[in-house]
Amino acid sequence: MKFDQQKVFPYPVLRPDIDDYLDGEFQAMVDFNVSDDASEVRINMEFALSVAEIQAEIDAGNAEFVAVIASRETFYRTTLRTAKAKTTKTFRADQIRGELLISPFIVAKKDIRGFRSVDINPEFGASRFDFDVGEVLAIDEPKAIYFDRDLFRPLSSVLVLARDPRQQEWTWKLSYDQDKLRILVGDKTKEEIDRARNTQKNKSILINSIWFSAVAEAVNQLKQGSDYDDLRWASVIRQQCHNKGIDLDGSDSYQIAQTLLANPLGLLEEVFREEQS
Repeated sequence: MKFDQQKVFPYPVLRPDIDDYLDGEFQAMVDFNVSDDASEVRINMEFALSVAEIQAEIDAGNAEFVAVIASRETFYRTTLRTAKAKTTKTFRADQIRGELLISPFIVAKKDIRGFRSVDINPEFGASRFDFDVGEVLAIDEPKAIYFDRDLFRPLSSVLVLARDPRQQEWTWKLSYDQDKLRILVGDKTKEEIDRARNTQKNKSILINSIWFSAVAEAVNQLKQGSDYDDLRWASVIRQQCHNKGIDLDGSDSYQIAQTLLANPLGLLEEVFREEQS
């Protein structure tokens, strides 16, 4: 199955921007989780359907939600079928790479005879419709998720603390012109920070200070239409924004940085608890 906005069906199909149905929607929401050892990826899907008559066919076992999942770079392809509005599927990380395209449908599981819905456009003429097994009742636009090795790691994987003897001690500067964002610090500053990173408490403080500020400023550079789009750090930030549903132009840089770093302020909860005990 392939999404084709211009395809003409001999029966009404619920799909975006097509008036086969005067009212009603079918949408699929997708996100993913990566295992701690980065060996597995779990795709989480939620289907939203507002046409009661189609939902009744699913509840009766006559139709089902279908998602065709394909990784173009690895040629891996599979089909998820379910009657549940929420479902998950787990993959080995080596099965997918680059763009993973997820195409959602509602498909007849059995022959459906005499289907009708008050939302169908009267221009179809007939009041009842038949669907054979495998025919499509609804389509949503494909969802693209991007995977690569760096996306399996925290965003901090594209940040590196680098020594710059010209930098005044206890100040830092961000360098954008290499594949990784370089946080430039003086010799003594780097030595002290490296030592401090040995404890979880200090890591939490560093993420909420230097790392957070660096990510927010990097996002700001991308929002301004920078010349860094061909660099690795820029690609990772853009792809992670896409996967998390973040509109670079629709949110402030500090808000985007919080989402990309998984709300780092929460890391300080344990630090505060220790101080109070």
